[in-house]
Amino acid sequence: MTDQEFTAGSLERALGTLGLDELAARLDAPAQLVQTWIRGQQAMPERNFMLLVDLLLDISPSDPHPG
Repeated sequence: MTDQEFTAGSLERALGTLGLDELAARLDAPAQLVQTWIRGQQAMPERNFMLLVDLLLDISPSDPHPG
C-alpha cells in the first residue's frame, strides 16, 4: 500500500462517518480539495494529514479490541 492509498483510505473512512462538508471543515480545507486528495490527484499536505490523524482518533473507538 502506498502512502497515497493509505491517505485516501483514511479520508474515505472519515468521509463515511462525517460527510464531505464536515470532513472539509475539520481539515480546514475546501471540499473540492478534499475530493482531490481522496482521488489521489494531489498530495495531502502534512499539516492536513496530521489533522486527519487527530480526527480519526476522535471518531474511532478508544479500544478496538475490548476485553
